[in-house]
Amino acid sequence: MAERKPRPEPTEEAESLERKLERAARDEVDRELRVSLLVAGGAPSQRYRFHFAADGSGRVRCELDCDLSDRKGKAGRRTLAQKEFADLVRAIVASGVLEVSAEQPRFVPDTVVGSLELSDGRSSLRWDFAADPEQAKTQGAVPPPAVERAADEIYSLGGRLMGKRTASVKP
Repeated sequence: MAERKPRPEPTEEAESLERKLERAARDEVDRELRVSLLVAGGAPSQRYRFHFAADGSGRVRCELDCDLSDRKGKAGRRTLAQKEFADLVRAIVASGVLEVSAEQPRFVPDTVVGSLELSDGRSSLRWDFAADPEQAKTQGAVPPPAVERAADEIYSLGGRLMGKRTASVKP
């Protein structure tokens, strides 16, 4: 008869992403926590692309490329202090975005689409939205105000990292 192996003890349930975000908003940042915003699209001669990604370890990446207005920018080799990252997470949590359900809207071709993602390496929350205000109105797909506020916080930090005014990085 085969010998029975002892059952492993149940492990503690992993802390939820929402809890990690709330903890980070109180300056207790998890190194694996990540905030990213990718906004891209437009007609071929009017392409727009803004990419921001930062995590709790201080790594940050921010780039802008807009064919229509010939705006370009890159943050270069930068790091975020833990307090700067906590401030960003605090603003995102305060935006109310965690209360907004993540829907999968449909967009017409050439729409400038934004994808806001919060992740801890195990789970993630993601909101897709029409990032150009005129396109959003025309398509009847205006993003919830909380999503717009969260994206604006990222645009603002990204603009500062690239040495640009906030309004100059938005689509």
